[in-house]
Amino acid sequence: MKCCSAETKQRRGLPRPGPAGVTARGVVSLLLFAGAWLAVQAGGAWGVVALPAGAFATLLLLAAFLRQPGCEVNLIWSCVLRKAPIDCFLFGPIDRWEHRRIK
Repeated sequence: MKCCSAETKQRRGLPRPGPAGVTARGVVSLLLFAGAWLAVQAGGAWGVVALPAGAFATLLLLAAFLRQPGCEVNLIWSCVLRKAPIDCFLFGPIDRWEHRRIK
């Protein structure tokens, strides 16, 4: 897979997520899946929350599994259009902290 490769990481300077970043993404995605399931069970107007929460949780799991740097929301578009990833405002600080700690 060519997108988000080492050359993209080098160009943008975004560190790849390490164990702490992957764990944080996994925990948040599991919480989002649980919230989506609860929204479906509640029914009514809460059902509208289930699709976006499940979609975002899927993107988080995919990004954690692939250990791709950058924003999870733009993961697919970055790969398809071969654009440099943008930094994630939520998990970016964890990735940078972990990168500095390892060096």
